[in-house]
Amino acid sequence: MTDSADRTPASRGRGRPSVVDHDAVAEAAILLWTERGYEQTTWRDLADATGVSERTLLRHFQTRAAIAWTGVDAARERLAAALAAATPDEPLADVLRRAVVSSVSHDSVRRLGSQWATLVSTEPELAAFGQRSNLPWTADLADHIAARVPEAPRAVANAVAAAYEAASRSALIDWAAGDAGDPADAVDAALRWLRVDAAEAAEAPGAADAAEAPDAADAPDAAADADPAADGTRRR
Repeated sequence: MTDSADRTPASRGRGRPSVVDHDAVAEAAILLWTERGYEQTTWRDLADATGVSERTLLRHFQTRAAIAWTGVDAARERLAAALAAATPDEPLADVLRRAVVSSVSHDSVRRLGSQWATLVSTEPELAAFGQRSNLPWTADLADHIAARVPEAPRAVANAVAAAYEAASRSALIDWAAGDAGDPADAVDAALRWLRVDAAEAAEAPGAADAAEAPDAADAPDAAADADPAADGTRRR
């Protein structure tokens, strides 16, 4: 989503390269796409709507889809700040929920979140670009989970982080359909259904074996050690 206090799309001083407010450009683009349709809007249309030349837009944004996801870095910063502020004694589920809610809490999300969520969930190009753009955000969440629960396999941390990303995205899409209330509240309500219980997971059958399983890179060597015939074949 977009994230900016400066509403001026672009400015230029004499002899200096153009300075583009990416977030203001994104907000103008979202409004234009909502009105005309994403596929029906050209770079020329975007230039007219933002007051930024086509050439400058193309220099700052690799694709049109990148414009819609320009706020991801700011959301990632809010996520990181919330995770860093958490204390070790707080329940992990509460920490994750508050951090994710914090990442979507911004005036621009409240102002244009409905149009944005509708666009990125219905336009294939925007949805595909968003999946790639959100990978660092999800990885940050997984890193925190792994640090809090070091006995859990990394695959578990990745899966839990992906579940939180999917739940928050789904909550925003559902909120956009009704466009009532605060989007952050919708995300908060959805994430309260998720529970992370490391103690219970550690007691589950096979949990210890999973935690001690070799990494994928070491798997061939582990298999060879368990099967002398395979080991001999591998060394011929």
